[in-house]
Amino acid sequence: MSSTPTRPEPDTLRNTLDALIIGGGPAGLASALALGRVLRSAAFFDSRQYRNETSDHAHTIPMHDGESPASVRNRMRSEIETKYKTITFVDSKVETARKNDAVFEVVDDHGKVWKGRKLILATGSQDILPDIPGFKEAWGKGILHCLFCRGFEEAQAGISQAAIIIPEEVSAQDAENFLVFCQMMLQFSPQHLTVLLNGNAMSPSHHKISALAVSRGFRIEGKIIKRLTYSGNGAKTTVNYADGSDETFDLLFYSPPSKPHGDIAAQLGLETTTSGNIKILGSLQETSLYGVFGAGDCSTEVKKIAVAMGAGVSAGIGANSQIIKEDIEHSL
Repeated sequence: MSSTPTRPEPDTLRNTLDALIIGGGPAGLASALALGRVLRSAAFFDSRQYRNETSDHAHTIPMHDGESPASVRNRMRSEIETKYKTITFVDSKVETARKNDAVFEVVDDHGKVWKGRKLILATGSQDILPDIPGFKEAWGKGILHCLFCRGFEEAQAGISQAAIIIPEEVSAQDAENFLVFCQMMLQFSPQHLTVLLNGNAMSPSHHKISALAVSRGFRIEGKIIKRLTYSGNGAKTTVNYADGSDETFDLLFYSPPSKPHGDIAAQLGLETTTSGNIKILGSLQETSLYGVFGAGDCSTEVKKIAVAMGAGVSAGIGANSQIIKEDIEHSL
């Protein structure tokens, strides 16, 4: 992370906000709330695209467990709009971002240029789903990506047959993670657990999954999946195989690879982790470029709303702290 620069000159700060927040989810909203609380000016950009838009319920949020993600976002935004007049809401997508000396400039999809002393990226992440017909339609309904979300509810309804779908590309670390997921699924008491290799059994990692699964008593199914058919009833989903056979499961699980939504991080040249997330270098969500903060799903492996909220607050505190330090240096 680069050293603290000098405060921008007064002419440079004309028409410049304290911060620009890119991303309309809980992380960005929490950042806006933190900055509003200390009377900082900020523009909040919301493209209206959300990773969990297919989900009807959000979980592990204290006091809001089971609410819809849209309800959580709308209530957060309404609170900020009502109370904190220094926050400007912009329902536009940010197309480009750059650092011009000590000031950040972003251009929205209407061509308007916005300037800010700090930039908070809370763009969320995008799941990379397999090219299986019916998968997208079942995603978030019959196929769960997180057992902390909906696993409890499905267990109450009763789970007899459950399955986990293994991706086409699996690293050695992924192989270990998927066995953890398999073991975790047993906490929800399925009578039978099947590992669906979808025809992928050639790599050492796939062989490792097969061997470890067999040793734990899980059934291995190597057939190629032709289609998934979501029943519309709870999480029940039918797997149609290429050989013409099919199976219906009470619950399917898939842990997708993901990437930060959009290319703003790449435009700014931010360092990323091996899994593609924005690398966070400090407790206040600092990134590799001074003045830029990352928060939420684009900057963590733990993609949970409550975690995103906490990171958003930290990013807002971090942005405010940097501005204070620059102003103190300028006055000395």
